[in-house]
Amino acid sequence: MIISAAGRARLRMRMSRKRRHSLVDVKTREQDFNLAALRASAPDLAWYALNVEAQKEFTASLILRRRGFQTFLPTRTDFRKRTRYSDHKEEFSYALIPRFLFIGFGRDAVPRWLDVFALQLVHGVIGRRGQPSIVPASGVVDLMDRWAANHFRAPECQKSMRSGKEFKIGDMVQVAEGPLKLHCARVKNITKKAAIVVIDIFNSQQRAEIPLDILEIMA
Repeated sequence: MIISAAGRARLRMRMSRKRRHSLVDVKTREQDFNLAALRASAPDLAWYALNVEAQKEFTASLILRRRGFQTFLPTRTDFRKRTRYSDHKEEFSYALIPRFLFIGFGRDAVPRWLDVFALQLVHGVIGRRGQPSIVPASGVVDLMDRWAANHFRAPECQKSMRSGKEFKIGDMVQVAEGPLKLHCARVKNITKKAAIVVIDIFNSQQRAEIPLDILEIMA
């Protein structure tokens, strides 16, 4: 059967949507675990940092968890457009430390490394002189507490900012559009849709309120 160019394009779009939905499903299921129970047991575990395949952190953690391992994948959330044609940003989750996740074993147990490395998504474990290095449990617990408190979640105001050009209070920004285009300013405050800035206009410092979507952080 010969498929037309238009038919191939529709098929690619369907497959792309299917992959995106599958990825979202994996991320949702991976984060749907009892953090309180893991947090309670974390100080008594020997933690290691696994190096896993890029962009497969959620999948690797979910599979290992299903195989009976204790894993923790700290994540961050950012606002991004689903496609370049989208009008609005959505919240997406990413691995806080790309290509890495934590795995914990009982301190008196022999780590099941053969079972861990049976998963092809796992490329290695951080170590020294050929031996896996234990990550201090206090550091893992601190990450858990900060993650639970949404420390790695992008502020809601960034939903209205340009992707990859987000800024915070105190940053220097540049106006990207409008009559003040290319003018630079210091951010003093941020509301839901605008930034309060101090900007140099006609050789004097002026306080102004500028929409978030026409500002971008200076490189």
